[in-house]
Amino acid sequence: MALLFITGLIAPNIVLANRSATFVFRGQDIKKLPAQSRPARIALRQPAPVLTENAIIYTTQHFRILWGENYDKSDPDWNDPDNDFIPTWIEELADALENAYAIQVNLGFSTPYGVSEYYLDVYVANTGVRVENVDITLSSDYYAFTDIDVDYQVAYFVFNNDFSPHTDREISVLRATAAHELFHAIQRVDFPWDDENLVPDEIFSKEVWWLESTATWIEEICEPESNDYIQYIKMLLENPSTSLTDSNGKHEYGAALFAGFLWLKKGGPGLWQDVFISLFEKGGTTAVDEALLSNGFGSFKEAVAEFWSLAAHPEDTWPDGLLYYTDSGATVFQDIAILPFFSQIPMPEVFGARLLHFPGSITELEVKLLNMDQSSRVLVSASLKGEDFAVSFPVNDEPFSIHGSPGKDLYLAVVNISDPDSGYSNNFEIQIINKTLNSTLPGDIDGNEVINFKDFDLGFQILNGKIPGAQVMSTSDADKNGTIDIIENIYILQYILKAENK
Repeated sequence: MALLFITGLIAPNIVLANRSATFVFRGQDIKKLPAQSRPARIALRQPAPVLTENAIIYTTQHFRILWGENYDKSDPDWNDPDNDFIPTWIEELADALENAYAIQVNLGFSTPYGVSEYYLDVYVANTGVRVENVDITLSSDYYAFTDIDVDYQVAYFVFNNDFSPHTDREISVLRATAAHELFHAIQRVDFPWDDENLVPDEIFSKEVWWLESTATWIEEICEPESNDYIQYIKMLLENPSTSLTDSNGKHEYGAALFAGFLWLKKGGPGLWQDVFISLFEKGGTTAVDEALLSNGFGSFKEAVAEFWSLAAHPEDTWPDGLLYYTDSGATVFQDIAILPFFSQIPMPEVFGARLLHFPGSITELEVKLLNMDQSSRVLVSASLKGEDFAVSFPVNDEPFSIHGSPGKDLYLAVVNISDPDSGYSNNFEIQIINKTLNSTLPGDIDGNEVINFKDFDLGFQILNGKIPGAQVMSTSDADKNGTIDIIENIYILQYILKAENK
């Protein structure tokens, strides 16, 4: 098994820096280095004695970059402005790998697999390099992959020589890819991801989310200006009901948002390292759970609930959070502008969430989940706009209160924490009552102390049955008949027109 960066399907006329990094599952036709008889090891950090042909070699402290002459000499990323016979692509790759090595090891992670005895070889594909009589080639669908030479027990890498089919920021993405791939070589020290006997498919598929999410977040630590990982974050946020631990070739890289949450809020690299040490023995969710509990951060389930609530307004927790909002306009959360709210909601997958958003005029909610079967387990987590922490509430048959803050939007995450094998219910009902509404303006349907076209749009949707809210407990009811109807829509429109004509 190799660790691969695979580019995904790209819709017409959409340009993505798309490096959907993933492991190669069994059966994919990716050439590995041929097996060799292992010679005696006589010194530290020697080149692994692998036969190479047509290779120019650039050696750094920990790596050997090997490439051939068959590359596009007109490509500006392969020029040689300082005339040292080392193209820019090679220099940037070597520098990024050594930079990532220094950062990752200094943070307390293990040194990469096999580096104490051998240089880590990096083959640049499609340039004419041959290894053991095999051409090193890589489809344009791939950026790079990490694999293990089992004869010499050392990690090695294959990088493409051209990222242009998928990004116009090739050098930046190349550097991020280097950090990501190197971390897979570090992960191999504690978790034998390449060994199909020790880690059969059914185990590997459960743990790949942790391996890829952490390798993707480490890009942000080593190459913070690249931001190539953000495209995957957006995909995750467009599908919060999908399990956090799911893997489909893209989702697991978006789970870097959770890995980053643990890094920023729950112990950083020390917690990650605790997880890696026990990952092979205990599995990902158990290893994360025990690491969190032993460091005083609560359980994995509580962390997931807190995470999802904060993910609804990511700019308050993650440094790049303002960049995480989806380009497609997909709604991460459901806006609840009118209360009371009652609806049947599909149950998210285990460790997935339903996200709800309430305006800052709401300072207290009464929440009750109905028709939950005995196999279903749910946590509700609440957070406020402008704050980077959340409070979780266990759910039972009784209603519970959630307090907001005047002027701060409130976000709820309803998170499925059921046993995946329990046959939990596919649906549930949620009832939310607004216990306090501060607005005193007739026609102010969203309760933000301003009357504008947003209120008119909400009124129009209510009038047409698109959203609930005909019965309101609010002074937004202009004619005081207890409903939002055509009168409120006329009133709001007149108010807006009058204000504009002043």
